[in-house]
Amino acid sequence: MPLKPKLLQKALAGNGAYYLSILGVLFLLFSVRLFSDGMFLDGLIYATVSRNMGEGLGTFWSPYFSSSLFLPEFHEHPPLAFWLQSLCFRLLGDSLLVERIYSVVVLFIAAFQIHSIWKRLTKQPGFSFFPILLWILFRGVTWAYANNLLENSMTLFVLASFQCYLISREKHRLPWLVLTGLSITLAFLTKGPTGMFTLVLPGIYWMVNRDKFVRFAGDQLILITSAIVPILLLLFLSPDAKHFLSIYFQAQVKGSVAHVVTVSHRWFILTKLLEIALPPLAVCAIIAAHAKRISGVSNYQWKPAVTLLVISLSGILPITISMKQRAFYLNCALPFLALGLAILLLPALQVTLQSISQSKWWSRGIYIFNAVSITIGVWIMVSTWGQATRDEEFLPGFHQSLKLIPPNSEIGLSPSLERNALIHAYYARYGKITLDAAGMLTHRMILLDSSREIPDGYRKVLVITPHLSLYSKTPVKKENPH
Repeated sequence: MPLKPKLLQKALAGNGAYYLSILGVLFLLFSVRLFSDGMFLDGLIYATVSRNMGEGLGTFWSPYFSSSLFLPEFHEHPPLAFWLQSLCFRLLGDSLLVERIYSVVVLFIAAFQIHSIWKRLTKQPGFSFFPILLWILFRGVTWAYANNLLENSMTLFVLASFQCYLISREKHRLPWLVLTGLSITLAFLTKGPTGMFTLVLPGIYWMVNRDKFVRFAGDQLILITSAIVPILLLLFLSPDAKHFLSIYFQAQVKGSVAHVVTVSHRWFILTKLLEIALPPLAVCAIIAAHAKRISGVSNYQWKPAVTLLVISLSGILPITISMKQRAFYLNCALPFLALGLAILLLPALQVTLQSISQSKWWSRGIYIFNAVSITIGVWIMVSTWGQATRDEEFLPGFHQSLKLIPPNSEIGLSPSLERNALIHAYYARYGKITLDAAGMLTHRMILLDSSREIPDGYRKVLVITPHLSLYSKTPVKKENPH
């Protein structure tokens, strides 16, 4: 079935409906988590550090979590994402919605970047809904945005580096290569070396696109220089930056590679990739099968697709160096995988859309799907607003304890819970409450685990979970002289 421009134009005439479909899918995937109570531990910690920075507690090179954990400064990750989110706290104040609003804004910016990259690569902007749809269908992408992960912010700079590199291949080579390098620097300042994988872009285009060696060598030299020199300048010119980055590299980068183990084998991340890619791969398989059945499509765009898939792998394979791996470490590479699959399947998609556009039920069906999915998504979002969708055992009692503990205060904590980051994070984020294990009995109120004996002079005032309770000092009764 040859492509017929008029039929294809008819299929895309209402392409706003396809973007509404993406919105509908987003609502369905996002609705349960976005405004519900509770958040993944890492996201809670990042929101707390950002809120503190926005309120003047801590600075760019001296992020601050609390006086009881991550002391004296928060060196777990570079500070750029915290600083960006702190601007939202300065603008909107301290609300539990701030980090969620920030995440939604960042998601839509990333989607627009994917649209812009697609437009530059294919010159067919009307089909950009396809890579965006594949991207959000990767399992864990919307989960990461709902839980305020650093990968969300880092994705912006990784995509920006690729956008700048694509422009440099068309015009004004030097300035755009420098901007590519600076974008990589910003990705590094968001979450460290894992954001620097687009440094290999010239090499990938040399291998896959057969660029001239002279161009490859020149581009690579300019790119490495423009990405690394700003970091070196920070180390030499800013004592605060040098202090922070030295501790970060020693404790986090070197320490994670050498000592931290979270998986049973080094190839865990690749098996996880196959698992999270099942939904978009299923969509691609359906489109390819339908197109083959009706026309036998054979003009697949292999070269640009392979280029993007190799870029994606360049962001994934280095993760195997460390035994510290989590599924969401893949997220910055997934937009390239989505773009690669979309470009490869573009001819099949065109044939499919041309075919279904001839059905009188198609336009009606897509609008019904959009209306139903957005309605259901909004209904779920409203009905789960403020309800616990994680840490369900802890959160109800925790909220009761916030009514008894004054905000901006410090209470005691059982020493056995001193390293329980989840408890620290919830009390710091929701109530600005510091938990002190070292001087536990110097405080009027204390949190104890069930295995510890009740200290003299304290009484139980609230059971938070079967394993955690809040105690308060019993007032000393004055003796009656009579």
